[in-house]
Amino acid sequence: MNRTLFLLLLFITSALSSKAQIKLYDNLIDSLIIEIRNEQIIQKKDFYPGMFYSYRGIAAPPHNYQPDNNVFFSAIGAFTLKNLRKKLSTTNQLIADTIVSKIIVNYPHFRH
Repeated sequence: MNRTLFLLLLFITSALSSKAQIKLYDNLIDSLIIEIRNEQIIQKKDFYPGMFYSYRGIAAPPHNYQPDNNVFFSAIGAFTLKNLRKKLSTTNQLIADTIVSKIIVNYPHFRH
């Protein structure tokens, strides 16, 4: 298993070294940022607007999944986007800033 992972990482690293692959890499980042933006909750249902979906469930039958309005996954996403911001294109920086600002608005709900 470790050998397979190593070979995969080696292949990806070598593939990304060419200029044509760099353009594909940029397109991938663009599509991922847009997908993250689209995954943010817009309307308040069981979650605050701007948060990301999370559910909790019981491992034993019946597998009862309930919405879990928590800030953990949203805060991780905001933290990661803030750290990657300098490496993003100008357009993606604006999208990332919008995503992060929608998350930060919800922090006071989880103060205690």
